[in-house]
Amino acid sequence: MVDKLLQLSRLEAVDEHWPAATVDLRTMAEEAAMLLMPEANRRGLKLIVEGESLQATIPGEQLFRILVNLLQNAVRHTTDQVVIRVDPEAPGAAWAIHIEDNGPGLAEEEREAVFERFYTGANGVTGLGLAICRQIAARLNGELTYSRSELGGARFSFRKKVGE
Repeated sequence: MVDKLLQLSRLEAVDEHWPAATVDLRTMAEEAAMLLMPEANRRGLKLIVEGESLQATIPGEQLFRILVNLLQNAVRHTTDQVVIRVDPEAPGAAWAIHIEDNGPGLAEEEREAVFERFYTGANGVTGLGLAICRQIAARLNGELTYSRSELGGARFSFRKKVGE
């Protein structure tokens, strides 16, 4: 928790340069899924990556950090399935990556609150991960949002803003 608080403080205080590189978003999603596969297998969960290869120029390390955090949360809260979807035609965005699960999702009052520092969920867990991810998303000229998944659970989306 202390490390995450320090990380959030650095994000807010330092205008650190993050070098951009061309990355394949589908490959990045697959690598993030592979990293979480041992825990998913242990819990009997399926991790599915959908979408075609899509090249984007972005600070890859920071985007990967967002994906891993969102996947960790999804694996922790899903019933049996997590889908990572690369979306090249996200309405109002240059592209998007969605992480969806078929768990319980969030109550209406939690949908924005989960992005606040030290938010304590109904399960009693307090965290900073989503606050950090939202800060990183903003620095990447994107946005991190929550919506209800068609799978029945949570859908967290990183949407890269158009033209930037």
